[in-house]
Amino acid sequence: MYRLIDCLCHPSRVGLYYKDKIHILIIYLVSFCLALTSIMVINSYSSSYFSKSASDNVSQMIINSEDKANILYENNILTGDELVITSDNYEAYFFKSNFKKNTSKIIMHFQEEKVDIFYGIYKLNTYLYSESTAKGFNLENVQNGILKDTLEFEAIVSGAFDSVDKAMSHMNFYMNMVNVFFTYVVILVIGIIYSYFTNPTIQTGYRIKLCIYSSLIFFVIMIFSILFSISWLQYVAFALPVFYIGITFSHIVKVNVKKV
Repeated sequence: MYRLIDCLCHPSRVGLYYKDKIHILIIYLVSFCLALTSIMVINSYSSSYFSKSASDNVSQMIINSEDKANILYENNILTGDELVITSDNYEAYFFKSNFKKNTSKIIMHFQEEKVDIFYGIYKLNTYLYSESTAKGFNLENVQNGILKDTLEFEAIVSGAFDSVDKAMSHMNFYMNMVNVFFTYVVILVIGIIYSYFTNPTIQTGYRIKLCIYSSLIFFVIMIFSILFSISWLQYVAFALPVFYIGITFSHIVKVNVKKV
């Protein structure tokens, strides 16, 4: 317990733990990594990247459009003629293979067995009709206000946006995890280099061990940054470990290990 308090609150005392066994260091490092990973999982998978209004807006754009086509959906298959419907923020393409991806719009590309969702040039996800609960509809009936067809069509649109949320959650989690832990490694390397300028007399093994202990504050600050959505705390998390390492090594006179 004292070791944990010293690592997080009293970096000047971290040098006292230079003789710690490697398994103790690993337990501390893995525990902090798991704690931060858990917070990132909760944050990524509890976030909604597309609000329900996006699904409703696309549905209403298509339903209210004056552009019509004979498009039929049944048995998880969509058939019919080409149709293009656009608005300021959304575009819907039915069976059109070549279309310009506007970088400022959400695009739904309806095909025979699936719909692709793009944000500009970036493909967010592919939603298979077989994953939907929709049984069948005629798009002309949808645009003419037939309730049953409208509900079936909206089930596909909302299902597609829900699938995008899941895909975005996966992508957001893995990207954040890679970025955070890569950043930690970079900070640790910078801290180790900085420690040589602060105190060049420490043996390499002990130096790395003490640098890891002193840099654990990174995980605590990042956890608070994510929990309370305070983005500027991330900059504190980048700088504070190096500052802690400087304090740790400036308070160590020398570590000598005599061979018996």
